Amino acid sequence: VFPCIVKPAGDDGSVGLYADSICANEESLAQARSRLSEPIIVEEFLPGREFAVSLWGKEEPDFFSIGETRFENGLRLNTYSAKWEIDSEDFANSPMFYDLELATELRNEVVAAARGAWRAVEARGYIRVDVRLDADGNPRVLDVNPNPELSTGVGIHRAVREAGWSWERFVKQQIEWARA
Repeated sequence: VFPCIVKPAGDDGSVGLYADSICANEESLAQARSRLSEPIIVEEFLPGREFAVSLWGKEEPDFFSIGETRFENGLRLNTYSAKWEIDSEDFANSPMFYDLELATELRNEVVAAARGAWRAVEARGYIRVDVRLDADGNPRVLDVNPNPELSTGVGIHRAVREAGWSWERFVKQQIEWARA
């Protein structure tokens, strides 16, 4: 099924993901595969909007924050450079926004998909779920990250701030939940 995306099966953090990891035909698929060691994953490329949903709670995801990656200048996915190389073109072309005006139905569907992932992996404390819309606008879970980035200003740190929490409150709450 084209378009598809090719990525390493055993890596995370977008290792092995490049702009040309999205393949439109057999030729581009063969080229993308040749760059990667086995094993690999080839899956349908979802062309829609991409959201990072941070969830936190003791046993149920009682709190959440939604960020959207807005790809620019032809970039269509979070490459390794987009995530980790702050001076790269891909990083500049994949800003994350939290000031979202999502239609209520879409917001509810995105959060429901993320909460479903929380329950499927029996998460506790906090996780980040990456959700992307398919060609029909339906939210689909791309990735469940049980250990999201904690650095100041990014990842779960930024998400809890955007939700109106202080980092101190978040950390104290995590400790309380862990002790209970």
